[in-house]
Amino acid sequence: MSIDRELNKRSGGKCELCGATENLKVYEVLPTKKGGIDEAIQACTTCIEQIETSRKRRFKPLEMLK
Repeated sequence: MSIDRELNKRSGGKCELCGATENLKVYEVLPTKKGGIDEAIQACTTCIEQIETSRKRRFKPLEMLK
């Protein structure tokens, strides 16, 4: 069974963060060592954008620290 299908089954076809049922994608949770269902969530694009925006604010590229 693919990761997509396993996550969809686990989440009941919903975003695992907010419960949305549309625009769902697999999002790998960092750090990913082996991959697979235990290191990924099914999340809607809105939640993924919020995660990515938050991460960019916390982790500035090295050139910005100089």
